[in-house]
Amino acid sequence: MDETFLMSNVSPQNPYFNRNGLWRKLETKVREWVVNHNPLIIIVGGVLTDDLPKLGGKTVSVPKYYFKIILNEQDFSSVSFLLENKKDTSLLSSFVVSVDSIKQISGLDFFHFLPDSLENDMEKTADLSDWF
Repeated sequence: MDETFLMSNVSPQNPYFNRNGLWRKLETKVREWVVNHNPLIIIVGGVLTDDLPKLGGKTVSVPKYYFKIILNEQDFSSVSFLLENKKDTSLLSSFVVSVDSIKQISGLDFFHFLPDSLENDMEKTADLSDWF
């Protein structure tokens, strides 16, 4: 929890995305899930590419997309979201994607520590049924 407040955890977001937008709604939902599905592994990040707009003297990239991956450590169910950094009034369920799709656009292997058969099954799923 303490890592949440480190500067390395800060990333610029559109105010309409964060303050009362989709990202805020997702963060609220994840807090509920932590209470109901504890323990969880939560992985959050921006999708970084070379063509992103920059802040602060052209040193801080502003991601176009953000992802959040939630893994239940007890049953290895997961749910993942990919949201565009903009104002949007769609339902959160519209942004559920597989871990594989986030892995493909980010180039990151999030669950390399799991046995391959479990990792492969879990990462291809884009299902909210265990979460809502």
